[in-house]
Amino acid sequence: MSSAPPRPRLFAPLPTRGIWTSLDLTRGQFLAILLVSLLLFTFVDGPLWSHAHASHFWRLTLSYLFIPPAVALALWRNGKARLLPTLVGHASNTYAVRFFPPILVSFTTLLEPVLSSLAALAVLGELPPAEEFPAYALFAAATLLFLAARWVRSRRSRAR
Repeated sequence: MSSAPPRPRLFAPLPTRGIWTSLDLTRGQFLAILLVSLLLFTFVDGPLWSHAHASHFWRLTLSYLFIPPAVALALWRNGKARLLPTLVGHASNTYAVRFFPPILVSFTTLLEPVLSSLAALAVLGELPPAEEFPAYALFAAATLLFLAARWVRSRRSRAR
């Protein structure tokens, strides 16, 4: 009697390592925080689709305000709480939005891993793993492309 080959799975298994690994969260914690934040954005003050052209300031604010305490709580539960850096990082981004366009702040936060790795290299002599360099290049390229597009757009608007 021959055994039939196993049936292929319709979906691949979920990854066990990802962005949540570097944050010291479990995959379930990361996905739960992401899901609740998205649900808050989508359903606060009525469904998002019923207010398509309205200002979404409060939706964004509430969904973003949920993330730091949820991450802090998850880290505390895991015994790896880093409350102060989480709050300072979030507060600095929120404060920067007062002076710069939110899209600019969100794009420049892409450079955080690059800048923190450069700081770790300069201060601690700690070199990041080589497999992270392509991601750093993508972060820097996306930010530079965005800033260049903004610069070109502002030059064109001044010329008119």
